Amino acid sequence: EGLTSRPAAVAYAAGRTLTGWPARDVWQFDPRRTVTVVKRLLGRSFREPGLEGYLHGLAFRVNHEPDDSLTVEIDGNKITAEAVCGQLFAAQRALIKDATGTEVDRARLAFPTWYPAGSKHALANAARAGGFAVEALVAEPIAAALGAGLTPGEDGTVGVYDFGGGMFNFSILD
Repeated sequence: EGLTSRPAAVAYAAGRTLTGWPARDVWQFDPRRTVTVVKRLLGRSFREPGLEGYLHGLAFRVNHEPDDSLTVEIDGNKITAEAVCGQLFAAQRALIKDATGTEVDRARLAFPTWYPAGSKHALANAARAGGFAVEALVAEPIAAALGAGLTPGEDGTVGVYDFGGGMFNFSILD
């Protein structure tokens, strides 16, 4: 696609599943068939405080299942958040192969600092469903620091700012 990032969106339209920018294009005229912000649904329980109010603001339908889990419903078809994320992982994996000719089958995943254990587990399952072997789960501030060249055991204190997903996270690594 020629860009350095892709929207975490999956659209189900005209019998096709679209991810990334094409899904974002569908979202503009058919938001009920486009799943966005799915990472906020991974591994979550319908009973979590504040979640029900958040769900009412979404354009797509989210169902409360008998086991207290959540599913997204598009045209009468129920899809778990893990399955939607798995489609995102698989699409990204295919895009990498198309762009580089290299098969990528291992992943180290960064998760938001607020993620509960169930969400981390669901994220790893989604990556596996997308064809990746999960080597590690790392909190986003730690991943950012490692990506910037900080090495474990290095002297000093580093502040890591994260302006992602509508949240402002600040972590101090020592």
